[in-house]
Amino acid sequence: MISAHPDNVIISAFKRSEDGKGYIVRLREMSGKATRAMLHVPILAGAKEAFLATGVEDVLEELSLQNNAVAVDLGPWDIVTVRIE
Repeated sequence: MISAHPDNVIISAFKRSEDGKGYIVRLREMSGKATRAMLHVPILAGAKEAFLATGVEDVLEELSLQNNAVAVDLGPWDIVTVRIE
């Protein structure tokens, strides 16, 4: 199971990456306010890296993945793509 907090952030997609080397999680901010979200991915316990990515899954920057969780900043109404490997 994966989850995102706080409540104004939803997971809009969870899928295998197009290249098959990782997983893609898309987060969406739903209340119109900038938010720091915590994405929990315990089903990917073997994951070692997380990245902020574009909508077509190109890596933008590395994120800190600790204890199967990663923090992500979203602006108002943003959709953010996280790649986990």
